[in-house]
Amino acid sequence: MANVTLQGKIKQIHETVSRVHNEKEFKTRVLWLEEIKDSYPSTWSLETSGDKTLLLDSHKVGDIVDCKVDIVGRAYTGKDGKEGVFNSLKCFGIYKVEGQQQASAPSQKQEPQPPKDNPNMPPRQVVAEPTDDLPF
Repeated sequence: MANVTLQGKIKQIHETVSRVHNEKEFKTRVLWLEEIKDSYPSTWSLETSGDKTLLLDSHKVGDIVDCKVDIVGRAYTGKDGKEGVFNSLKCFGIYKVEGQQQASAPSQKQEPQPPKDNPNMPPRQVVAEPTDDLPF
């Protein structure tokens, strides 16, 4: 079982779901965590179970958190005989990141800045665009 830390913004916290299996109650609760340090952010579905479902009660949507996660994978063979692998992200710890701006306010993306001229490089030459509109 691999153990990783994921940092992100809480996108959604689902309700606790209870199931009975072999006369024992089993509780699960899902959290959606959105990556905040990427131009094309990933969203992960993290699962808590048992008493760990209570960890989510002290957090809300928009909080920036670090989540301690176990990556669990199981191989299976389907009814059609095909083999596959099922992966899940099991959250066992969640900690609010202090000093981070809350993500509930709309973020202001900065426009990309052109590279600054390096004094050690020769000055750039501006090349005029051709005036014809031929496609080749």
